[in-house]
Amino acid sequence: MDLHGIIRVIRKWLLLIILAPVLTAMVTGYYFYQIAEPTYTSRAQILVFHQQNENVINASDLATSSNIINDFCVIVTSTPVLQAAADSMQIVRSDGSIGSVSLEELKSCSISVTKGTDNRIVTVAVGSGNASLAYNAVEAIVESATQHAIEYLKTENIQVIEPACEAYQSGPASFRNTVIGGIAGLAIAVLFTLLVETLNTTIRDAEEVEKLLSLPVLAKIPRFEK
Repeated sequence: MDLHGIIRVIRKWLLLIILAPVLTAMVTGYYFYQIAEPTYTSRAQILVFHQQNENVINASDLATSSNIINDFCVIVTSTPVLQAAADSMQIVRSDGSIGSVSLEELKSCSISVTKGTDNRIVTVAVGSGNASLAYNAVEAIVESATQHAIEYLKTENIQVIEPACEAYQSGPASFRNTVIGGIAGLAIAVLFTLLVETLNTTIRDAEEVEKLLSLPVLAKIPRFEK
């Protein structure tokens, strides 16, 4: 399709190409701004290390620290740690009441454990639709994981350097999702237009007749306006 054909197609389907992204952006925006439940996240940072001599850190200490960090990251999300954390938690429900938390409810939260690439800091984060649950979960999990790690790994070198922060709203990304919805609507409109035009075998002008039949056009009947 040449430039003239592309311009003709755009002019023909201009209304659809404009309305589709506008409508999809409006629907997406309404959902994420008005309907979607917010997500809250709280996080804490823990220093996990191994050091035989308190004045010197050698290569052996760094290698051992790496192994301890890997083990600690697994311990954080283990069932005994989460069970102990759930048993110690009390949260504020959406109706204002205070209640306990079950292991299943805690596991339904988004729990992430990440370790630094060039340090010995482990970050524990919990995401939930309940801000109180997110905050208290981080606090309880860090305390439980620290106690279990000291018991399992036989080390005292685990320190909380940044306790659980107040839960902040981390989602949904309403503006970004609205923009993505608009772009998706535009893509759908363009693909639909291309599909329809590709399947349309109507001969539109004399140039297409010449290309199709390899014969010159001798005459054309003009179109008269009514």
